[in-house]
Amino acid sequence: MNDELLEKNSDTWSSRWNDVCDENNKEGIKTIILLQPIVGTGSKQLSPDEKNHADYVKQVKTREQLEYFSKTFPIPSCTASLDLRNVFDGYSQPVYFDGGHTVDLGNKKIASKIFDQISSFIENDIRRIT
Repeated sequence: MNDELLEKNSDTWSSRWNDVCDENNKEGIKTIILLQPIVGTGSKQLSPDEKNHADYVKQVKTREQLEYFSKTFPIPSCTASLDLRNVFDGYSQPVYFDGGHTVDLGNKKIASKIFDQISSFIENDIRRIT
């Protein structure tokens, strides 16, 4: 994977996300695109196990691809585009089960962050229908 391919992948995915959101908008469906955290994104202090996972993720250039994806945000036709790669900054407890999956603590933190970011959309919809 070189920079040219990473950029091309990002452009392709950005176009796909935009198309999906356009289609969903026609149906009245709000769509939010998320960039997930993976081990090694952000400034979280990694546990020894997480460091091992980070070494593997580094080889497949997933973090680099996410960085390129982030440069395409926000996706214009989507309700929101959220970059969660730094959600664990400041956490020292282990949160990753492997390179991209989290344990319960990580799941709760991600869910809380997503809720914080989308609650205004939900509240506006509730106000509109009541």
